[in-house]
Amino acid sequence: MAISPNVSPGSYLVPIGVVPATVQGADPVATDWVSVGDYAWHVLSAVVGATAGVVISAQQAKDGSGTGAKAIDIDGAASVAFIASTDDNTSKLCVLDRVDYEGGFGFLQITFTPSDKSDFAGALIGVGPRYEDIGKSVVVPT
Repeated sequence: MAISPNVSPGSYLVPIGVVPATVQGADPVATDWVSVGDYAWHVLSAVVGATAGVVISAQQAKDGSGTGAKAIDIDGAASVAFIASTDDNTSKLCVLDRVDYEGGFGFLQITFTPSDKSDFAGALIGVGPRYEDIGKSVVVPT
């Protein structure tokens, strides 16, 4: 996909799911299930402050209620971890593996699971808009 210099970067990079800045105990915090079929790729941006350790995972589902949810890798691994003390006040930008559109999946959810009181925030970013419906063939007139 070529990026035109005449189009705003905001057209190519769009936040589609957010975990607002929060200080959280050991309970998981997740984005809503968000439709992701309009974007070619998906990136996770995460930031932590003082942390006891936070593990971030991603799931894909067939609809907005989480039907058939299954894990999707982040940077080729099941999860991304911020380690207590070592990763205080850091950020990570990670690429999610391809969504299984052929299997009927089209929704993502990101979950932050702190091991104890931690402060963090994150965003799921859609990259590269898609201009055709997923799963539909395009007929080119001859």
